[in-house]
Amino acid sequence: MNNMARTLPPFKIAATEELITAQSGLILFGECSLGLGLERWLDGDLPKPGSGHGFGAFQHAFPWC
Repeated sequence: MNNMARTLPPFKIAATEELITAQSGLILFGECSLGLGLERWLDGDLPKPGSGHGFGAFQHAFPWC
């Protein structure tokens, strides 16, 4: 079994009474994806941009990072 590094998100999680949007949980998905090494996997296994000026696979999948 592989040892997985434990990382803490760069923000605090706390209960609140404020109204939030449905997309607020996406940050947890993004942090989990980064922690699992999705960036290395996407950029390593998918082809590089042909012109050298295009976006890599990770930038297409996660434009907010």
